[in-house]
Amino acid sequence: MATPPARSRRRGIAAPLALPAGFTALLAVGAIAAGSGGGVDATWVLILAAGVVLAGSAVGEPAVAPLLGAIGWLTVVGFSRPPYAQLHPTGPVAVRAAIVMGACVVAGTAAGAMVRRIAARFTLMDCGRA
Repeated sequence: MATPPARSRRRGIAAPLALPAGFTALLAVGAIAAGSGGGVDATWVLILAAGVVLAGSAVGEPAVAPLLGAIGWLTVVGFSRPPYAQLHPTGPVAVRAAIVMGACVVAGTAAGAMVRRIAARFTLMDCGRA
């Protein structure tokens, strides 16, 4: 008699899929901010980048979250004011972005782990019984 397969751990979307998707979304946020010519201010760049980081941290593997948070921070400090695509790593915007991205990484990773743990409790029953 064969032994049953080991119960696989649900870890989220693999890093080779989650990271390019997150980076592309953050690049789109930066492109929108730069293309608007100042119509999207630093607060909106921070909000949009935080949403991407939060969602990516929740659905991706736990190892994805810190990298996504770092790129989110770079997006905010690079596209929050003109000249766009030049990093401004000092000042209140950079500090606020670091705090918000760190909180989004922690919250997204915790929420994703909790959802995966709850989902692992439920199993499908045999539907062939009458």
